[in-house]
Amino acid sequence: FLRRALDIRLGLEDDDEAAAAVGGGRIFQADCASTLHQIAALEVARKPPCLDKAEELLQEALGLSMSIGQRAATLKQLARVAIRRGDLDDAERSLGLALELYIELYGENALHVNVAAVKFQQGALAFQRKQFEEAWIFYSECLKARRHVYAYLQGNHLEISTVLHELGRVALSQCRKTKAREMLLDERDVLDRLHEMSAGRGQHILQARRLANLTWLHKCAKEMGDDDEADKIASDRSVLKREMQREGHGARHGSFDASEWPETPALQRETLKCRSIARKAALDCAGNGDSEDMEKLRISLQRLSREIGRSPNCPLQIAASRFEETISEVLTSSEKRRPMLKACDDLRDALRHLGVRVHDTVSQSRGRGN
Repeated sequence: FLRRALDIRLGLEDDDEAAAAVGGGRIFQADCASTLHQIAALEVARKPPCLDKAEELLQEALGLSMSIGQRAATLKQLARVAIRRGDLDDAERSLGLALELYIELYGENALHVNVAAVKFQQGALAFQRKQFEEAWIFYSECLKARRHVYAYLQGNHLEISTVLHELGRVALSQCRKTKAREMLLDERDVLDRLHEMSAGRGQHILQARRLANLTWLHKCAKEMGDDDEADKIASDRSVLKREMQREGHGARHGSFDASEWPETPALQRETLKCRSIARKAALDCAGNGDSEDMEKLRISLQRLSREIGRSPNCPLQIAASRFEETISEVLTSSEKRRPMLKACDDLRDALRHLGVRVHDTVSQSRGRGN
């Protein structure tokens, strides 16, 4: 429908009277650019996404006359496409241009929601490059703007909890454990207040973020050597998991709208790879933990753990974290085959609920082990 609407608009472009009837040249081009932007967003949302087509559409939109805010928004979308393609330099350039336009529009020190959105993307980009100092600065500036924007809510908004979470992850990557704990506890306070205020709406998102927060608080407590705190958080996390199962939340019993979450292709690849290795190791398990398959699995788990640490808070990260924790625990036990296969099945179900294709093959060695 959007494509047809655009074709009709473009067909009117050479008709001066028709163009005038729809608002004149500049307004006409701005409307076309807006339609191109929407079509590009749909191309990105496809499974699999058509990133080349999306980039082509966004570049076409940038060639048209449009408002400053519209151009900045198009550049932000172009940056998202570039990040998904791994073109981090292009993403950085697009975000820089978008920020310049927003500064021109709102002023040098404006605490605006659009400025905050760019700062958040810049922080995520810096974190992905392991530029932790820069990431901390960008996220801190984002937090300042968002707290100003949502002051009327006393700071009780998911966008604030999200940036607090990322600040906690950055601080932990910098080995600033006390600061990481502070940020994550602030995030927990916001999420708890939102949970108390909510009346069922958006609960699956909120519960998933509460679980992710507890996961990182547990990690932080363990790294600080506070075993009592880690045990308490682990208990809270278990209670929340049971609550999510009862209420039908979570990746296995509920469904997530993938459009609400950031794309994490690297995490998805590493998760699928680790699951494949774990499943093969379980099916070929001969009752000991010293096989070549088990060693490959340990290496894969380390890689998955690193990717989980680099990835933003989202349902895929939560599912991958559960899997990594479960398999790591199983490797220390005597009984491996059955719990490993169950963990693989649970992850398969979670991934499929998130729209990820998972294909299992039957091992010829399936008859071995119990």
